[in-house]
Order: sequence, then C-alpha cells, then structure tokens
Amino acid sequence: TLPENGAMLASVYAVYKAITNVIGGAIGAFINAPRLGFGALFAEGRKKDAEVIFDQYEKITCLAFQ
Repeated sequence: TLPENGAMLASVYAVYKAITNVIGGAIGAFINAPRLGFGALFAEGRKKDAEVIFDQYEKITCLAFQ
C-alpha cells in the first residue's frame, strides 16, 4: 500500500511530467518545422536563399533555446 502522501507525490510527478512533455513537444515542433521548407528551396535550386534563411533560423534557434 502507498503511504498517506504517496498518492499526492504521484499526482505531483504526473503534473510535472505532463508539463515537461508539453514544453519538449513545443521545442521539437519549433526546431523541426522548417525542414520541408529548406528541402523545397534546395529542390528548386535556390541553394543561396536556403543558406541565408538557414543562417537566420539557426541564430534565432540558438538564442531562443540557450
């Protein structure tokens, strides 16, 4: 059986885990979202445009998720 506070500790852990999952999902979505766009630019032969946009994207990502 669980101690008296065991259910409360389990509940706090579940909330903590849910919050970290949401944050991790949001970060993953932000980081992975532009992949298809960069692929489309390369497929269209716009490599220089892709490089410029990727450099900006990389700087924003590094600053936002330090």
